[in-house]
Amino acid sequence: MFDEHADKAQIEDDVRLPGDVNRLVSAQRSARSKQEAVEAELRALNVKAARALTKQVGLSLRDAGELLGASQESVRQWVEAS
Repeated sequence: MFDEHADKAQIEDDVRLPGDVNRLVSAQRSARSKQEAVEAELRALNVKAARALTKQVGLSLRDAGELLGASQESVRQWVEAS
């Protein structure tokens, strides 16, 4: 039967797209990768800025949030992040 060897079967993807579509997919993947890097940088900057504003400058969570364009709760989470 076919099921006997199903666990040993290998599937090979061979997707061939037209050149312009392939370039669009490549551009999308590149943009997604860049977006992920920028989002990681933003997360780190959120934490640093929130801590600096509240601990060094002495601003309230609300005021820090106002400057950072974020909610008071977001600022609290950034300040408490490990």
